[in-house]
Amino acid sequence: IAAVVGFALLLASIAIAGQEQFFHSYLLGFFVFFGLTMGSLALLLLQYLTGGAWGIMARRIFEAGSRLVPFAAILFIPIILGMHSIYSWTDPNVVKANETIAAKTDYLNTPFWIIRAVIYFAYWTIISLVVNNYAKRLDNEPGFKWSRKIENFSGGALLFFFFMISFAAVDWLMSLTPEWYSTIYAFMIIVGQGIMTLSFAIMVLVVLSREEPMASLLKPAHLHDLGKLLFAFNFLWGYLCFAQWIIIYAGNLPE
Repeated sequence: IAAVVGFALLLASIAIAGQEQFFHSYLLGFFVFFGLTMGSLALLLLQYLTGGAWGIMARRIFEAGSRLVPFAAILFIPIILGMHSIYSWTDPNVVKANETIAAKTDYLNTPFWIIRAVIYFAYWTIISLVVNNYAKRLDNEPGFKWSRKIENFSGGALLFFFFMISFAAVDWLMSLTPEWYSTIYAFMIIVGQGIMTLSFAIMVLVVLSREEPMASLLKPAHLHDLGKLLFAFNFLWGYLCFAQWIIIYAGNLPE
């Protein structure tokens, strides 16, 4: 019901706010949902890799979130359809008039941009399917065999996951202002997704703890662990934001 109502409001907003505003707003809304999905997948891989007790209680929430990658791919289609209303570098006249943007056309061009998006979602879908399949086998056959396999897989998958998210952040968000660039920006996005997902998981755990079996299983120590991790992510995010700001500030001083 919520999806039908939301979809009707989306269509109505095109007429009210205009096509360009609609697609910009849709991109922001998509990235909130996308951030929860990617954050779930990343924290799931991280938990299996480290074996930390902090994520055992929240593991099912992360697994559920990670299985929404195909839905995220479907919801990305409107962004492809409306990319000419979102990204200035898709306009040949803008590219010709700006040397900085023109120098980036080998990377920022529509066909290559779409190909990269397909590669990103294909990779995220594959690792989501594999890690959830391993998790199911581990449930059925607890022991060293599957825990070792999922640990090894998570390590490699997490490494390339960060590369994919970094490129996606550049393609979908940083290219909104193609003249500007930052080497910290993508990492800020990744940490922000971690903050959002941890916050969401903690809220879901608190709600689930009102009933069995979670009422007996969830202890204050579990929430303390998640709270400390959330604090660390917030501290890191603040540090990255300040680091980016101080570099931009220093760069602007000569002007």
